[in-house]
Amino acid sequence: MIDLLRTAAGPWTPTRFGGGPGRGVTVGFWIATGIVTSVLVSGGIADLLRRGGTVAGMLELGYPEYFIPILGVCKILGASAILAPGFRRLKEWAYAGAFYNFAGAFASHVASGSSTAHLLWTAAFALCVLISWSLRPTSRRLGRPRPVSSRHT
Repeated sequence: MIDLLRTAAGPWTPTRFGGGPGRGVTVGFWIATGIVTSVLVSGGIADLLRRGGTVAGMLELGYPEYFIPILGVCKILGASAILAPGFRRLKEWAYAGAFYNFAGAFASHVASGSSTAHLLWTAAFALCVLISWSLRPTSRRLGRPRPVSSRHT
């Protein structure tokens, strides 16, 4: 019975209920991806340049100063992986890292009692990561893993 329900429901994909991907899905993907990658790159550059406001904000949240350039490098590499063609598995890791970055920022702002604006922006960026990830074209998705029995050992 459960297999029957799984087959009937199937995985959700943007193309499941209407043939090929519509223009809206493509536009939505690129808008969300553009927001995510531009925020990651600009934030990464600010981290690497040790911009005053960035350093002060990170210190206010309780992070050590040596953590800032590490985070900056990771943000730029993650944005590059999301935008580059191919490298599907790397993209999955980059999306996960971007989500953890924004979700962690949200949690840090909650814990430190930051303003509502900080909470809204970090939550919105985390949501953009999820939108970009869920709307990405098939060419940017991992394939189905092979069953364990068909793998060579």
